Amino acid sequence: MFERYSIGRLFLGRFEYGVDLLDELYRLCEDQHIRIGTFWVIGAVQRSCVGFYHQEEKRYQPISLATPAEIVCCLGNISAKDEKIFIHAHISLSDEQGKVWGGHLMPGTIVFAAEFQIQELQGRILQRREDFITGLTLWHKA
Repeated sequence: MFERYSIGRLFLGRFEYGVDLLDELYRLCEDQHIRIGTFWVIGAVQRSCVGFYHQEEKRYQPISLATPAEIVCCLGNISAKDEKIFIHAHISLSDEQGKVWGGHLMPGTIVFAAEFQIQELQGRILQRREDFITGLTLWHKA
C-alpha cells in the first residue's frame, strides 16, 4: 500500500521552554490546519515519557525518565483518526553518559529546547483504523 503526495508548506521553528512536546505538535498542526505530513525534532528535554508496545498484551507501557536528556532523534507523521489529527512519533533520548532510551512519544515529555521541521503534504488524508491483528491504529488501506 502506498500513496503519492506533493510537497505542501514547510514549517521551521522552535518550541518554547517548559511545554509538553506532544501537545505542542498537536497544537501547531491544529493552528496551521496541517492534516498530513512528516516531522522531526531535535533539542533537549527536562524529563520525558516514552512508550513500549507489548505486542502480546496489545498495550503501551509508559516509561518515565525524570532526568534531563538530549533528543537524539524525534520523528513521525501526521494523519487522521476518527476525523481528528493524529500524530505518530517516536523519540530517542540520551542521558549524560550517552545511554540511549527510546520509544513512542508520550505526553509528559517536557521541552528544554526544541527545534522542529514539519513538512506538510498534499494529497489524500490517510485515516487510521484499528488493526485487529496488532491492536494498533494503522493507516487504512483504501
